[in-house]
This record gives sequence, structure tokens and C-alpha cells, in this order.
Amino acid sequence: MLDLLQFPTELLYIIFEELDIFSLLQCTQVCKQIHSLLKDSLAVRYKTLLAVSGMRDGPPDTISTSERYEKLQAHQDAWNQLRWAPESLCYPMSTMRLWELAGGVLALYDLDQRLFKLVQLPSSHRGLDHREWEIHDIDIQMGDFTMNPSADLLVIVARDSVDLNKNVTVFKIRLLSLETGQPHPQARQPELLVESSTVDQNWTYEVRILDEHLAILFRPDDSDAELSAWNWNNGCMIKIFAFFNSFSFLTKNLIVLSSIWASDLAHETVPELVIIDLYDKEVDELGYSLHLPPLSFHWALHDLEIVTENPPISDWHSTAPFTTSMEDRLVVVNYRLLDIRGILKCYAVFIPLSVLIECLHKRGTEKSIPWNEWGPENTRMLPISFSENWMCYVHGMKASVYDTDHKQFRLYDFTKLAISYDLAKQQKQPDTQYLIRPTGLKAFGKEPIRTSLPVRIRTGTLPLESVNAVMVTEDCMVAACLEDDTMLHVYSL
Repeated sequence: MLDLLQFPTELLYIIFEELDIFSLLQCTQVCKQIHSLLKDSLAVRYKTLLAVSGMRDGPPDTISTSERYEKLQAHQDAWNQLRWAPESLCYPMSTMRLWELAGGVLALYDLDQRLFKLVQLPSSHRGLDHREWEIHDIDIQMGDFTMNPSADLLVIVARDSVDLNKNVTVFKIRLLSLETGQPHPQARQPELLVESSTVDQNWTYEVRILDEHLAILFRPDDSDAELSAWNWNNGCMIKIFAFFNSFSFLTKNLIVLSSIWASDLAHETVPELVIIDLYDKEVDELGYSLHLPPLSFHWALHDLEIVTENPPISDWHSTAPFTTSMEDRLVVVNYRLLDIRGILKCYAVFIPLSVLIECLHKRGTEKSIPWNEWGPENTRMLPISFSENWMCYVHGMKASVYDTDHKQFRLYDFTKLAISYDLAKQQKQPDTQYLIRPTGLKAFGKEPIRTSLPVRIRTGTLPLESVNAVMVTEDCMVAACLEDDTMLHVYSL
């Protein structure tokens, strides 16, 4: 260490700037001279603030480190103080039957005019302008859609035809440019066809994209759902799965699915998360499972839903000076239960992506891991009823929900470093509850469900009436208001 300190100060700064924040902190703890040197470094302060904020640095050729630090500090202060821009954006939803919110873009589909209205949400702190454009002449009876702005990708799903003789339903998937509405230039087959062995009048869909992979859960009203996955670049189908409730991508090769099985011996129902590698030919569709908190037979599990946010493509380079880090992401598993009186009860399990990946790597030869071996120390379960319709409430390590009884929103932040930083500095944020200790939830099991993942919960209000749900992005909170017609209000920082 002494040999290193013989270098000129300017060179030492260059060396230390190449280290990640955790390595820098270790250096400051083992050497007083390095601690003294680094505490005056703007680059180190910026790296620290990035880590505490759950952000990552943008391209180096936009603005200086000093400007980045000031903008990031202003961005975080605006979130902490809920200091919104003077003017909000407002969009009526009377003819907008489908919508999506991803990558800082709001997409609304007008069923009557058969067009998309697309909105890039603004950010004064990150230098993103408000921009709107439209895609016209959608000549397909759309069932659902999704998008990935970082890949300039718009995916449209439609029921194409029904063959009663063969008892199959044919679906058409279109891969378009989000900017132009034309066939996507990187899609070798911009139109895909897939068959389902089910004939039903009513279908719903879950559509997810991660890097070059596309997966769609086709869910009929009166039969089991089927999940199909493709490489959308080359059009090749990878796998088809059945009998699952919900799904999401964990990484570009790993999919997590929700499943339920009954244990007659223990007289309980066991929900589980099933993790499958799309390219692991040695693993059948049962995959590797992580058990979730079980239910006694007095409860009926109405739905087991997985909600998370898919990150930008891995080689995407934002023009913003900083963006949300997606090295770790929040996975929310929603329990929707019916008690013996038929009353709906809702709970949510919050799980960091890093926990699921670590469990997968540590499983050894076991195909399943009981809840008590992984869940209590690594998750947090809370009685929360997230919206079933306005589902874009997860961003990074945060999740938002609106409390209609108290007319306020709650922002759940599981950014570990941010919580530790607040507590170490004894600088708790305003209107924020810190849930650090383990809690035992007397819910639906035979025993209280103990969980302990730290979280800070920020409460706030919006200058609106009749708010039904809120969604969150990097720079905005989007409120769905049930007035005469549903309106979407966008509040940006």
C-alpha cells in the first residue's frame, strides 16, 4: 500500500476511479492516507451517490463529473422531497383500450382509430425531453402488446384464426420498430405464428422481452395457459411450457414461473417459483423450484402473479448521464387469496433478483428448496393489494401502490445500500418508515410467516381526486384516475 502512495496524487485519482464503490470503501477502511485522499475526490463522491441511489453511470462523453454529481443529487433530492415539475401531462383513456409503460415510454393504443400514441416521459435532471409520436394503420385485431424502447421493439399479439376441425387456435405475433411501426430490421421473421391446442373465445396474454428473447403466456378463460418462447432476432422457437400461472424473465436465459401444488400429507397448498433455463436440455419443464409460504386448506389461492421490470438490452447505451442500475431488480409475487367466507385477501412477497440467482447456484443436487431454507432471511412479505390492471408499479428495486382509503401512495424501496446509508448517517428521509427487523405475519399459514428483508417506505400524496392506482418510472409517477373516464396523469421530477 505504501508503494502505491508514492505515485503522484493525480495518478492515484485515475487509478481509484477505475474501482467499483465497494472496493473503494474497502481501501478507505484499511488506510488512513487513502481515506483522507478519497474523501476529497469528486469522482468518488459521485460513485458513492450512484451506488446509494441505485443508479449507474451513463456515457462518458456527455457532461462532466461535476455536472453529473449535481444533477444526480438534484434528482435524488426531488424524489426524497417529492418535488414535481410545475406542469403534469394528462391523457384521456376513453378510447385507449390497451397501454404499456416501459423504458421511460408510455404507449397507448386507440382501438377506434387503430393507432398507437407514444410518449417519451421527460426528465429535467437527466436531460430527457418530452416527445410524442404516433403509429397509424394497425391492420390487425390486437389482443395485447408490449415494447422495449432500448431495442426499438414493439411486439403485437393477435388471435389470427380458429380451426375447429383440428381444435387449434392460431396466433400472430408482429415484431415492429417502435419509432416507425415498420417491420423491425433486426427480426429475420417480423411475423411469427404459433398454435395453441385450445379453442376459447376469451384470451389474455402476458408478453415479456429480455435482450433477444421474447416469451408470451397465452391464457384462455376455461383451460390451462401455455407459454411460448422465441429468439425474436432469428424467429426460432425455443420452448413451450404449460400449466403455469404467471412468469417473468430473470436473465435472458432464465425464466421464473409460478406454480401451485397440494400437499395432502401436510394438509396445505404449496405455491412455488419454478426457474427454468431456456437452453438447458437436461432439465425438463419442472425446472428448479423455490417454495413460497404455504397455505392451510382453509384458504383458496385465487392467483399467484409475478411482477418485475425487464431491463434494457445489454448493449444499450443511454444518452442520459445516469440511469437505474439493473444489476439487481425487485421481483414481486402477489398472493390473491379467498378465505372460507369468500373474502379476497392480498399479500405480496418482495424478492431481490440476486437472491433467486444465488439460490439457484447454491441448490446443489436438490430440485426444490423449502421456504424456511431461503425465504425468511432474504424476502419481505406484507399485506398489500397491488392493482391487477395497472401493473407497471415496479422499477429497479422500488414498487409503488396507492392507498385509496387514506388517499396516499406508498413507495417501497429495497435498495440495500440506500437504507444502510440513511441509518449509518442517522439521516432518515421525511415521511419514511424504515422496516429493518424481522416481522411475523399471521396470515394464511399454520404458523406466522417470518420475513426480514430491509425496506424503507415513503408515503406521499398527489394533487388529484379519484386516484385508483400509481405506477413508477425512473423520473415519474403515473396516476390512473377514475373520473367520468379514466385519465392518466404523469408527474415528472
